[in-house]
Amino acid sequence: MSNKETKNIKPRILYLDMAYTIKMVRERSLEQELTSRECGGYFDHVWGVHPIADIPENRKSTNDGFKVSTVEFSKNQTIIEGSSSYYSFLRFFFPLNFLVSQIRLVKRERISIILCADPYFLGIIGKFLKMFTKARLVIWVVANYDEIFEANGALGAPRILRRRWIEKIVHRSVFRSADLVAGGNKNNLQFALNNGASLDKSTIFTNGKLIHQQHLLERGLREKDALFLTSLAKYHFI
Repeated sequence: MSNKETKNIKPRILYLDMAYTIKMVRERSLEQELTSRECGGYFDHVWGVHPIADIPENRKSTNDGFKVSTVEFSKNQTIIEGSSSYYSFLRFFFPLNFLVSQIRLVKRERISIILCADPYFLGIIGKFLKMFTKARLVIWVVANYDEIFEANGALGAPRILRRRWIEKIVHRSVFRSADLVAGGNKNNLQFALNNGASLDKSTIFTNGKLIHQQHLLERGLREKDALFLTSLAKYHFI
């Protein structure tokens, strides 16, 4: 393949995020959360991955083995949802099982970027994927976890890491392994810089991906949009 052909190839990204499951997105009309990952066609394809999608929905474990759900959200995006369900005698191998499947995916689909939406559980997965593939690691920081802990003692990943000192070790290790650290704003970025991120490998990705399409309409068209008027009536604005 020539250098010119290589330059024309769009990047492919593995997007690790646990904010919403595909079920939540559809029930709450949050499709923009997923559509925004495509960056207007910048990426050739996006693989959105939720490692433990059954947990936020409180699904009961059926002990029928490790399950992965794959949904073609759009022609440019595939959603992969893992499950924490497993045979009891294999319960300790769930992280390894999932990690191996993602390593295979990255290599098979020639994914060049791995983006993690937190520096903890997802950051750990991203760091190991980088170790076994040639993909670049991006950590997106959408909160100042130090300030949150100081304010109310809340941990960033209480179900997984359980101790503050463990979290500090993890996010420092993850930030130092990243090829790029992006803060959701200056405050979030400062948290990352205070905890191991390199200034010359840092930037800001502002949080704006949940802006509903209604707000992107011109003012004159907005007043004629049925969904917009329904929303106003629902919340008693008209």
